[in-house]
Amino acid sequence: LHPYPARMIPQIARRLIVRYSIPGQKTTVLDPFAGSGGVLVEASLKLPSEPTKDVGARRSIGIDINPLAILLAKAKTTPIEPTLLRNAVDKLLRKAKDEIKAYEEGRRYVSPPFFFNIDFWFKPKVKYKLQIIRENIEGVENPDIQTFFKACFSKTVRECSNTRSREFKLFRIPKKELEKYNPDVYSIFSQSVENGTKCMSEYYSACEKADWAQPKILDEDTRFETSIPKESVNLVVTSPPYGDSRTTVAYGQFSRLSMQWLEIDGRRSRTVDRKSLGGIRAKTLKHYLKSETLSLTLQEISSKDAERAKDVLSYFIDLDKCLKEISRVMATDGRVCIVIGNRKVKSVRIPTSDIIKELGSEVKLMHDVTYGRKIPMKRMPWENAPTNVPGEKEETIHRENILILKKV
Repeated sequence: LHPYPARMIPQIARRLIVRYSIPGQKTTVLDPFAGSGGVLVEASLKLPSEPTKDVGARRSIGIDINPLAILLAKAKTTPIEPTLLRNAVDKLLRKAKDEIKAYEEGRRYVSPPFFFNIDFWFKPKVKYKLQIIRENIEGVENPDIQTFFKACFSKTVRECSNTRSREFKLFRIPKKELEKYNPDVYSIFSQSVENGTKCMSEYYSACEKADWAQPKILDEDTRFETSIPKESVNLVVTSPPYGDSRTTVAYGQFSRLSMQWLEIDGRRSRTVDRKSLGGIRAKTLKHYLKSETLSLTLQEISSKDAERAKDVLSYFIDLDKCLKEISRVMATDGRVCIVIGNRKVKSVRIPTSDIIKELGSEVKLMHDVTYGRKIPMKRMPWENAPTNVPGEKEETIHRENILILKKV
């Protein structure tokens, strides 16, 4: 339905849900870093359980600090009856097409929004056509269908902007390429809506009709005590950021243009990355975290660059806070499944999975088993040049670990 950085592979989420939970409303699955809601989608499907063949949907909860992620997760996890959606799609596309034509012929006045650098990121005609589509979306009365259209519009904003393709961070198309760049706004939006309609039809038919519960999506922060009751979660399936946003995935930059166009708390659009894990650098390398592996890793990185070591520490301080909150909401014998990669900083491989084991054991989340997975393909390059020295490149993350922790 919509691209999003570092999404968990759906098949992994599904296998974990099937293996470690039973179907039905007595089971609650939590993703404390929900992103665009992939885990919530899987939890709401009619999945079996092991070793029984009982089939049904689970209750699910997602948490995220990114307002765009929350909107996308709601769009992806709210099934809409196909005929109802089809009628709304035909009406909206027909109206938007007619009004864009009227604009091109000088018969339609358009007053686009104003936000910082809008003319830097969007060509004039693109800006006006996007505004026409947005105005039509705002006129949709059904809130669930409007949210669906907003998700499709967000995807269109990204594809029609002056940003380089295949980039999550905000980098502009080179000047020579930009001169020839002329995206067909209506066609891109129409294609996004048609693709989304197909996805929604498949999701609607796959949901458990008789025993289905709308996933609960919380605009909260897992580093602090959430509104989730104590010991009420049976299974956590999640993939947290692998490091601070400065050197890994910048979710805020990815979301900014969409949030500005959709007028989703414009101020927060520029602070998501700072509020992400490790977004605020630690002042010193002194810490209280009980992980010998982390201390040894920080020493090695600090010998090369003390400031980067502080970035790494700040990330684990925040991750430790999250583990404490996860432990609070987990029921005894529940499982916490974490998909994580061991990234490099200053050519030092950070054994994140081992550090999580040590931090988890301090809050009654004991290591059960670890599964390794080779990443077959990804959006980010297989090599990068973090030092910006010509010829000096390092491998990016090629493998992930799936950690299984048990609440005791």
